[in-house]
Amino acid sequence: MKYTLAFISILMMCCSVALAQTTESTVLVRNAGMGNSKQHISVKWYSRSLYYEGGVNLYRKEGQGVWQKLNKLPIRKLDSLSKSEYAADEDLEFFVPYINESKKSDVNGLFLINVLVKSFESEVFSKFLGILYNDTSVIVGNTYTYKIMQLKGTSEVLLAESKPIVAGPETKEATVQDIIYKADTNKVYIKWKPEEKRFFAVNVYRGTDSIPMTLISQPPVMVSRYTDSLGRLQYPSVFYLDDTLKPGTYYYQLAGLDFFGKETQYSEKLKVEVEDLIAPPAPENLEDTIRNLDVTLSWKNTIVSDLNGTNVYRSVKSNGPFVKLNTQLLGVDITSYKDQVPHAGPYYYYVTAVDKVGNENKSYMIFSEVHDIVPPEVPVKLTAVSDTGMIRLTWQQNLEGDLKGYMIYRSVSKNDKNTFVLLNSTPIKEAFYTDRLPRNARNEFIYKILAIDTSFNKSDYSSIASVKMPDVTPPVKPLIIGVTNEEESIQLRWLANRDEDLKGYELYRSTDAETYTIINKELIPVSVLSYKDSDIRSAATYMYYLKAVDSSGNKSLSSNIEKGYTRFSSLEAPKEFKGKYNKSKKAVLLSWKATESELTSFVIYRSDKEIGALKPLSGKLMEHTYSDSSVISGNTYVYQIRLYDTSGNTIQSQVIKITIK
Repeated sequence: MKYTLAFISILMMCCSVALAQTTESTVLVRNAGMGNSKQHISVKWYSRSLYYEGGVNLYRKEGQGVWQKLNKLPIRKLDSLSKSEYAADEDLEFFVPYINESKKSDVNGLFLINVLVKSFESEVFSKFLGILYNDTSVIVGNTYTYKIMQLKGTSEVLLAESKPIVAGPETKEATVQDIIYKADTNKVYIKWKPEEKRFFAVNVYRGTDSIPMTLISQPPVMVSRYTDSLGRLQYPSVFYLDDTLKPGTYYYQLAGLDFFGKETQYSEKLKVEVEDLIAPPAPENLEDTIRNLDVTLSWKNTIVSDLNGTNVYRSVKSNGPFVKLNTQLLGVDITSYKDQVPHAGPYYYYVTAVDKVGNENKSYMIFSEVHDIVPPEVPVKLTAVSDTGMIRLTWQQNLEGDLKGYMIYRSVSKNDKNTFVLLNSTPIKEAFYTDRLPRNARNEFIYKILAIDTSFNKSDYSSIASVKMPDVTPPVKPLIIGVTNEEESIQLRWLANRDEDLKGYELYRSTDAETYTIINKELIPVSVLSYKDSDIRSAATYMYYLKAVDSSGNKSLSSNIEKGYTRFSSLEAPKEFKGKYNKSKKAVLLSWKATESELTSFVIYRSDKEIGALKPLSGKLMEHTYSDSSVISGNTYVYQIRLYDTSGNTIQSQVIKITIK
């Protein structure tokens, strides 16, 4: 018999599926007839009763026509089946005698569920129960409706009425909908949309790239709701579990089983990748051997078919993070690894076994305490650069991982090692240091450094670097003590400065007490305390001040300002001053001649009346011509030229008169 104990257990859990079909009467219809079979419509009916002792009558209505009874005698449960029918289905040898020997009221519970399921899948058994009729008198294309009338005594009681159906070729129901899956280690979970009115169970098929699709759900999968702890009806989270898989690619198709025992259409193929998530056995007997900064690990591998190698991990904390040390997977036959740690301290290690798909399984963790006795490298490339009030030290950064920092030492003597003093109380990590000093310090300063690690191992001293502070102190402000005015020169005298690094003096001159320029091309030597200025004009006044300069280029504040002047001027009046009105240009054109040795500039004056005050017409001119276009026809104008030299002296030309015609 095909119904095993396992299947009976499944039916007990899923009993509400079949019973759901019996909570109300229903008439099911489908087109049938394939191959040599005649086209017909199969009609089935179910209610709370398994079968009907008085029988039933089957009526059919074509389109909107009248109801016609199809059976001559009432349709009832049969007494037995033929030998060929028993031989075709061995389950019937169990069901038929049991039903015949039992009272109708005894057919309930689990057995009732099994009977119903058998009636879904077996047409012969449905005819035996008297709940199936094949209508072979239909015409293809016509629409039919069926109803079942239960016989109770001499009366008929309506059991149920079918939905209209158009007679035609046999077609399969639409496939199972909303199929979802989840792949796990060697397992695939499948779920779909339960549709209790379309199919009572589902067949699951599976295949691979090399194996065709094969039915794997024996018996078919029946899904039912259950009552949870809150009294709610729920479907299980998984409908089918395929748990006999190896890693690889699989394809699944589903087909529902309707209440005539026929499969629905097949679903589309689901492609599922099953991964190997089972890690190989972890390495065993992990041990360490420590020598200076070298930690050598050893272990034992458990050889399995998919073992691909091992990885070694290290951390400075027991809870990580751990870093993989090997860049390439260690071979299966490698059972040791030498790790050179960056510095002394506590370290934690474990080793993992890795299979061919990357699953890892780690060994137990071991603790390794590494003691440091190796000092850092000597710092190199120490340089010192002076700046105002400070000296900046730089050097090349050490590469030790356990470097704690650097200690800085300073001295003013290259020959006496005992004069070096330590500048920092705690090591500095940066590769630079700024030593701040008085701005006026003049010593030569010598520096050296050493490196120290976290285990307080010290390197040797670096090479020394020496430098002087820059001189930023200017000389004392000088003092001019006398000025001698001569006809063509001015002589100045000052007191000597007492600065030790004095280099000389700069003398500045101005004619307007605002713009001063230096007049000595080279510094006036320290030993010279006077200066004769001959590059000046006669009859002019000059302003002077002095600055002292030291060997570092620092300049003092300006001295007191003293005035000097020359005694006469040789300025000459312009010659051949003349003018003429040009009609085409409508302007008076003026021209003149002058000696330019003393000349600074010309200014044209004009009066609009023959007797009137002259007023400036132009700005300062350097040319010997001028064009006045601001004249009016009929007027008479008076013009004059005035010359100005660099000392502020002035001289006037004669006046000329021009009438505009």
